[in-house]
Amino acid sequence: MEHPSSAMNSHADIAPDIVRRINEAADQLYEEAGRNAFPNVDAVRRRARANMNHVSLVMRDWRHERMVPSAVQEDALPASLEPAGRQLLHAFWREASAIANGHLQAAQTGWEQERGELEEFRDQLAAAFDTQAGELTAAYQASSALRAEMGKQEEQLAVLKQRANDAETNAGNARAALEHGQAQLRELHESLRQAQLAQQQLAQQLQDQHAAAAVAAERNLGEQTRYAEQLGQARQEVAGLRAQLAAALTSKNGLLTSGADVKSNSKPRKENRS
Repeated sequence: MEHPSSAMNSHADIAPDIVRRINEAADQLYEEAGRNAFPNVDAVRRRARANMNHVSLVMRDWRHERMVPSAVQEDALPASLEPAGRQLLHAFWREASAIANGHLQAAQTGWEQERGELEEFRDQLAAAFDTQAGELTAAYQASSALRAEMGKQEEQLAVLKQRANDAETNAGNARAALEHGQAQLRELHESLRQAQLAQQQLAQQLQDQHAAAAVAAERNLGEQTRYAEQLGQARQEVAGLRAQLAAALTSKNGLLTSGADVKSNSKPRKENRS
């Protein structure tokens, strides 16, 4: 519903869209009430989702448009009309005065109703402002509590971030230590493999040397057996030669003894000759 007076100077600085929303909200609530009572300012504010100052200014004009216009009281009968028939005019004027008084009474009734509604409107405004002030206070308290809770959560978040950073640092150190340990383990595995390979080579060498020593020992044993046999034969020959030498010496000694005896017997004695 369009409101021609919505652009009045009392709310000329209010955006037209806001004025339209307030008027539409007031019309809806007025229709919902069966046009029996003007809507409450706070209800209009909630329905239109508008500022209380804007609602109060727009609703003032909205109410004024729906008030019964005051009737104008007629003046006394002009003197120029008296010659035309005082009695007729007098009767007519009584009827007009009655009608005018009726309009006046209606205007006074409307004025009284408007004054009462304006007082109710002021009461509604005061109650709405009190309600809004209470809501703002509650919202401020809730906001303060929320800010305090957010501050605690931010502190907890900072602690969690620090813990996460520490955990990431520790994880990085652990990964570095693990990689270092894995590298050392690989080096140990390689050293063990090299040692096993060297052990295998040494075992093969020892096996080859043992086999060669066994062959050499067997060959030496044969040679020692042959040498022993040759030594036995040489010992036998030496024993034979010793026996022959002993026999020869014995024979020589015998011959020497026999020769000495013969020589002594054949030599002349000098004493007897003297």
